[in-house]
Amino acid sequence: MKKENITRVSRQEWATMKGQTDWDKVKGMTNEEIEKNALEDPDSQPIPDEMWDDAKVVFPQQKTVDKFLP
Repeated sequence: MKKENITRVSRQEWATMKGQTDWDKVKGMTNEEIEKNALEDPDSQPIPDEMWDDAKVVFPQQKTVDKFLP
């Protein structure tokens, strides 16, 4: 993402901004249309099944109170 495309707004400004998504159009689309549009988007390509073959779930270690006591 180019730096000139990044816009900063306050939380109050963000709360009053209107999104650009046409939700009525989205709600009227079939699942097949949604899938077709997603596949045509170069930024939204599906993840191949083989990628998950070596995947592992890694849970963060819990912090204990003992670590923070002198």
